[in-house]
Amino acid sequence: LTTCLEIPFEHALELTKKINLNLMPAEGDTYTVNADGETFAYAIQQINEVAACRVQDIAEKIKLVIDTSPYDLPETTEILLTGRGLTMAGAKEIVQKVTSRQVKYNTSDAIINLNKPNNCSLVGLLLYQKSKLPQKSQNKLIKAIQKVFDGRKK
Repeated sequence: LTTCLEIPFEHALELTKKINLNLMPAEGDTYTVNADGETFAYAIQQINEVAACRVQDIAEKIKLVIDTSPYDLPETTEILLTGRGLTMAGAKEIVQKVTSRQVKYNTSDAIINLNKPNNCSLVGLLLYQKSKLPQKSQNKLIKAIQKVFDGRKK
């Protein structure tokens, strides 16, 4: 959004939280962003068009990886998305259409409060690290993670 529409990065970051690619906006419909005490309006149609194109690009890369994989990946193999980038409403459907595969968001319930697609990779790394530590160190890691969450709740 920043590059294509030449808008400030902070605005683009806020807009990504509001994007809904399923919308059929009327002329003049806008997403608004509040920054530095001001409200900025951006045309939903324009924002969604740029976002949909980027999702399409990512989906095409996923399809290319599947098509060129040396492994036999049956058409019933699902695609699991992690990260926050493709969790906007309508993105999953674009990936499904381009790849002709079922798409789901991957989450992990292994650590409470981190069971969102954007935290999935982090949870995996934490669990991997935990598995490599002796039991005494594992307890220290768990306590450190709990301190972080206790601080976020305040």
